[in-house]
Amino acid sequence: MNRNYKYHLEPYSPSSKRTCPKCGRKKCFTLYLDRDNRPAGDQYGICDHTKECGYRLYPTGRIDNSAIAPVIIEKVAPIYYTRQQVSNYTLYKYNNGLSRFLQPKFKKSELTKVFRDYCIGSVDYGIIFWQIDEQYRVHRGKVMWYNPDGHRTKIQDADGTERGRIKMMWQYLHRDRATEPEMCYFGQHLVSLYPDKPVALVESEKTCLIASLIEPQYNWIATLSINNFQTHRLDFLKNFQNYVLVFPDRDGFEHWKEKTAAIQNLMPNLKIGINDFILQYGNGKEDLADVFLRYC
Repeated sequence: MNRNYKYHLEPYSPSSKRTCPKCGRKKCFTLYLDRDNRPAGDQYGICDHTKECGYRLYPTGRIDNSAIAPVIIEKVAPIYYTRQQVSNYTLYKYNNGLSRFLQPKFKKSELTKVFRDYCIGSVDYGIIFWQIDEQYRVHRGKVMWYNPDGHRTKIQDADGTERGRIKMMWQYLHRDRATEPEMCYFGQHLVSLYPDKPVALVESEKTCLIASLIEPQYNWIATLSINNFQTHRLDFLKNFQNYVLVFPDRDGFEHWKEKTAAIQNLMPNLKIGINDFILQYGNGKEDLADVFLRYC
């Protein structure tokens, strides 16, 4: 393991994100930890909102991009979820908030097909979004809860911070978290399931499901966060012959526009472009899924 850096970014977990000391947004700030994995200080870290906020402070007490260390993670052999583990939870139930939100808007046969394609599961009235790669290996499972209006169920931490309710499947299956494979995009396996379809990239899993119901001619794939739209995570598309459309949320449009141009330069054979649907039809307050439902 590389110990040349004095500080490293805290690896992601559902409880690792803090409130940014500059912009005040909750659950978007990653702390720097020392070699003993102790926070260097509440002010030292990086905000996810790179364009709107841009706060990035290394523990030297100054902004120093050249000294920023990568995340230090022990190299252990990943253990993928088995087909049996997934099948035990993929009997999707229609008794949760997101289903109640979608059922009046779409036919049950349409919902069933999309849930089956994405291997959507259910546990504790929450939805399991399995992360399956193009080789059909299951990396992770993320459980989220929704209200009947289609928005995330919120919980409040001890410090008063409000965040979306979330759990990971390793917690249900009592797996060693250290053996979890690296994340992959949600819906990544669809490029193998439907190789002739073009790809459409969005940020959230819910948007994938809704967009797939409205525009099924695309393989809708979610990056899971604004900062996960990265060149190395698109390796599974390096030999992709069809085109890739990028659909950012409004708060990430400029960031993803720049990233799309950078990715095109690094992957010149990839036919990738950005779509400004959210700018044309969004009112600035809705997420991309809401705009799809309103205009499509």
